[in-house]
Formats: sequence, C-alpha cells, structure tokens
Amino acid sequence: MRRIAFIVAAGLVVLGVVLWPRYVTNPTSGPTRTPIRNVVLISLDTTRADYLGCYGHTGSTTPSIDALAAEGVLFENVVAPVPLTLPSHVSMLTGTSPPYHGVHDNLSMSLRPDVQTLAEVLRNEGFDTAAVISALVLHRIYGLDQGFDRYRDGFRGATERSGDDTTRLAIEWLDELGDDRFFLFLHYYDPHFEYTPPEPFASRFPDDPYAGEIAFTDECVGKVMTRLKELGLYESTLIVIVGDHGEMLDEHGEPAHGYFVYRSALAVPLILRGPGLPASRRVQSIAGVVDITPTICSLLGVDPPSPQHGIDLAPLLDDDRHPDGDRYLYCESMTPTKYLASGLWGLVGERWKYIETTRPELYDVRSDPGEQRNRFSDEPDIAETLRDELEQRLASEVGVGVKTDLDDETLARLRSLGYVGGAMILDKGTIDLSTSDPKDLIEFHTRFVELQFLEGAGQLDRAQEIGQELLELRPDIPVVIEGMCGIALKRGDYDEAVEHCSRALAIDPDQFGATRDLGAALAALGRLDEAIESYLNALRIRPNAPRVHYDLAHVYYRRGEMDLALEHARVSARLNPDVAAVQVSLAVTYRELGRYEEALEHYYKVVKLEPTAVRHLNSIAWLLATTGSPTVDRTAEAVRVASSACAFTQYANPEFLETLAAALAAGGDFSMAIKRQESAIRLHRDVDGYERATRRLELYKVNLPLGEDD
Repeated sequence: MRRIAFIVAAGLVVLGVVLWPRYVTNPTSGPTRTPIRNVVLISLDTTRADYLGCYGHTGSTTPSIDALAAEGVLFENVVAPVPLTLPSHVSMLTGTSPPYHGVHDNLSMSLRPDVQTLAEVLRNEGFDTAAVISALVLHRIYGLDQGFDRYRDGFRGATERSGDDTTRLAIEWLDELGDDRFFLFLHYYDPHFEYTPPEPFASRFPDDPYAGEIAFTDECVGKVMTRLKELGLYESTLIVIVGDHGEMLDEHGEPAHGYFVYRSALAVPLILRGPGLPASRRVQSIAGVVDITPTICSLLGVDPPSPQHGIDLAPLLDDDRHPDGDRYLYCESMTPTKYLASGLWGLVGERWKYIETTRPELYDVRSDPGEQRNRFSDEPDIAETLRDELEQRLASEVGVGVKTDLDDETLARLRSLGYVGGAMILDKGTIDLSTSDPKDLIEFHTRFVELQFLEGAGQLDRAQEIGQELLELRPDIPVVIEGMCGIALKRGDYDEAVEHCSRALAIDPDQFGATRDLGAALAALGRLDEAIESYLNALRIRPNAPRVHYDLAHVYYRRGEMDLALEHARVSARLNPDVAAVQVSLAVTYRELGRYEEALEHYYKVVKLEPTAVRHLNSIAWLLATTGSPTVDRTAEAVRVASSACAFTQYANPEFLETLAAALAAGGDFSMAIKRQESAIRLHRDVDGYERATRRLELYKVNLPLGEDD
C-alpha cells in the first residue's frame, strides 16, 4: 500500500498557503509594454490544440484564431489541470490548483467564496466585468460568478447555448459599454459532444463533425473580433484564447473526456494578442491553464489573487526560458473513484509525465507524445523523484470546495451531457494495490456514460439493459445501482426502485441520491411513514437539499400534516425561490390551511415565473372571486385573470369557464355568469363535474355568488 498525501477532510479549509514560490515572478517584471485597457478572455470548451490551424491542423478549421496567433503569441505546450469543464475553469479564473480550490468534477462541488477570482480583482480595479456562459455546468450555482457585474447563464430549461447566441449576447454587451475599462469572459461550448455543427460546417466536415464544431466556434470568435474593431476597441484590448480541456476521440479507449489524463484530454491552445505583445511568436516552454489569471494580472500591472499556483507567463513572451529550470504542472482525474477505482494524479513536464495510480505510469512525452510506452519500470529514479514532488504538492495544496445541492432536473440535464454523478473518494489518503486501476475500467465507464445519455434521451428500456449488464460485471458500484434506481423511478417500477436503492445504501448508507430516491419510490407506493424516514435521512446528509424539502412537504400534505408540509415547503422556497413548482407547493398548502391571501401571493409568483401556467391563473381567479371581501377592484381582477385563462384555452375548458362565471357573479353580473356557466355545463364530460356545475348555475339564477367551498 502506497501512501499519498491527498487529504480533503470535510469542513477543512487551509488558507494563506504559499505554493510554488520558485515559479512566481514579480507581476511588474519584464520590459515596459504599451498599456492594456481591456481584456477579452475566450474559453474554447473541449478543444484540442491540434485541431487548430495554427497548431498544425490542415483542414482550415480556424482562420480567425490563426489570424490572432499571427498577430500575437502562441504557446505550443499548454496543459489543462482536469479533463472536465468546471474544475478547469475554476483553475483558469483563480490561478489555483484543484487540490486547493476543491472542485474536482462537474457535479458535486462549488468554488468557495474565499477563493478570489480574476473578475473580483479586475472589478476592484474599476473594470466593468461580464461573462457569457454557454453551458449549465458553469452556472452561477458553482460560484464562478464571483466578481462579475453581469453573468449570463440562463438557458431556459436547456443545457447549453449555441455559439451564435453567445456571440450575440457578447456583442450586445460590447455595444452597451461606455468609456469604462472592461473584462469580458466568453465561454463557447459547441465542440463538446455531441458533435452537431450547423451548416455550412456540417457539409464542410462530413467525416469529422468535431472539426466542424471547432470551425463554427472559430467563426463566432471572428465575429467578436470584427465587432471589437468596429467599435475601436481591438487595438487596446488584450485577447486571450484558451481551451479548458481536450478530447480523447477514442484514444486509449476513451471516446470523449473526463476519465483519463492523457495528452489529448489535456493539451489545449493558448494564444495572447494585445498592445505591446510580440507578433508571430511561438513559445515552446510548458504552460498551464492555471497560468491565465497571474499572467493577465501581470500584463495589467495589478496584483493577482493569493495564493497562486500558476505563474506569470509574461517573461516568456520575450525569452522562452522558465526562470527556474524545469517546471511540472499538476493534473488529475477523480472520475475513476466513482467506480471505486483509484484516482489519477499527475505531473506533466516538458519531457516526463508521471501518473500516480494503482499501476503507475511514466512517459517520455518528447519521444512518445501518444503515451504508448510506460517507462515506469525502466526509469525508477525519475518516477520516484516525480512521485515525491507530487506528494509534496498534494500535502501543501490543501483545500475543499463547497458541496453543491443540485435539484433533480439540473442533475438530470448535466448527466445528459455525459457527466458522471456519484460520490468521489477524496479522503482516502492511501492508494491500495487491491484497488482497481482506472485503465481496467475504461470500457465500464464508457458504457455507464452511454447509459446516462440513453436515460436523458428517454430510452429507458435500453438504459436499463446496459445497467443490468454493468451490475453483472460489478454489482458493488453504488453510482450504477443509484442510476438503476433513477431509471426504475422514471419507468414507474417503484418496487424495483426500492430494491436498487436499498442495495446502494447497504454499500454506502450515506449515499444521498439513493436515500432521496428511496423516499420517492416509497412515497409513490403509498408507504408514507417509510418515505418520511428516508427523506429525513437524506436531509441529515444534505440539510439544504431543496428537492427533498419539496418532496417531504408533499408527503406531509398527503398525510394531512399541514403545518409540517408548510414548514418544508417554506424551506424549499427559500432555497429555490425561482422554481415555479416550489411556489405552487406553498400556494396549495396555504390554500388548504385557509390562508387565502398568502396562497394568492405565491400563485402570483408562479405565473410571474411561468406566464403561461394557465391552471394557476385559474386558481388566482377562483380565490379572488370566492374568498376575501368582494371589492370592486378584487372582482374586476378576478374577471380579468379568469378571462385570460379562458382565452389561453379558447374558451374550451369547462373548469376555467366556471371560474369566470364565479368571478362575474362575485361582481354582481349574474346574467353573464349564467351564460358562462351554461357554456361550461355543455362542455362537461364527467357526471360529477356536470352535477356540480348545475348546482352552481341554480345559485346564480337566484343572484347568489359562490364561496370557496361551493
């Protein structure tokens, strides 16, 4: 058993740790440069460096970016810290390593508020700051909005934004600017799987849609550059183009990214163009995504956030030599730990690359860039030196992220992008030789990602088949068992869902997803006492999980325990105020308690969030018409809202027509109320509805309005 100092303990935050001091340079060092007024940082998601023309691709994929490279500085050897979007962007925008900032994947952790971002630094320097985000995985719930005056991350139920929309929003913001200095962060997500480039790029690259997506993204970048020129901002702006991670494209058996830390998953482009920077310069020295923040700060003459694990690359713009010898960049992947395998921790240098795992790997990346020949046994001294360096890094760069509580819909949308849920093993402290090596589970991982895509696409039967195959291979993997529980819930097979969740919890009693899903399955089966127990256990694990509070409110409502229902509905609304279903839950509970004005307040919030929520418009009109004092304003509002609901359904819904009749009666217009009620009676198809409508009609005929219970 080998000891490796990777310690992430719950609640532990170590601040003020100074790391890599031999690499950090004075931010004001280097030659005097023309002042930079503005900064545009463009992140190209899932973009391999070797798919850009300026990095050697022959398919004419990136003429706009190639033109920028010709006018600026291109770094030839750039390493991403993690082959995943969120953790890599956290390193990009803070200059800190994943072990320190604590964000290791796309689902479970968020950036701590005490970790300062580039945007916070620049806003404090007087810059207007804005970000246009193109994927749900960088939503503000993960903390990267820190320091941005405007953070455009709304997707209206989708998981991503097209490059056209991102470009449009960026140009609109540029057009609105005054004379203040600005920092604009643009994130393009189009090269991410699935590869579906728009025309004409789909036709130009019929056999390589990934290249087509990169070509489309390049066109978008070109439009932003054109607008900067038209606005007279181009020559005074530092433009940074960088990839967040690469794409494996079936190398080493991995179709996309997120699992291995081989070159194709980590090698990304980095181009800087701006006032005073040399043109047509290529830098061979190794650089990292983690260097973006300290380099931008240096070029602007401002202090970067502290601590910094990246270095200032400004000296390399003129002299392609690192200030203190060889440099090794940190990389990691914790995805294998979700299958109870070892993680992958690595150091990447200009010649050697070391990967710590169950069967360690060492590659001479100069002679073997494809990382096909493991030299670990051949070069034990080099391997041991790099292992020691890795242990020192991990021992000193200690921190945690903030646990993220995602609602079910958001989690499902993220999983549909191929991101693997489930708990990571971060506090192990040791790597056991009996632990599975990630290399042995790549096919298992690929199949599980396929299962998630199929589930997201609604192909539940096929997803279930794959899940059963995976469980036959490894019946002990909680993330797979939990996935099968979710599929069973969607299929309406609640007994099977209980069985899968119980299996998962027998392995790990603190598994939040399985605990929550067990509550949902039990509630669907009418086993309410057991459902409440399971939901309360889920809240013990994550006290601020909004969906659990929401579901628990429903179970208490079904049991008639309205005070408890209201308590949990309130908590859910506090945690998720902009979710219409949460506001509906509060409105319905208040209504059941006879607290009609409070019910109305929350129904109005529902229709503000969802203006076409016609059924809730009808509820507003009904409460206005049948509760409270029938003032002129109140009854007029009831008629207006009820008429809107009827208009939405072309006056074809008998329930809505009855509400309109009740509103008219409340205002004293019994003649029109009778007409609307008669129309409703003609539309009723069920006996109970017909009889109820007839009784109400008789009240209107003797000039009596309705009450809430009529």
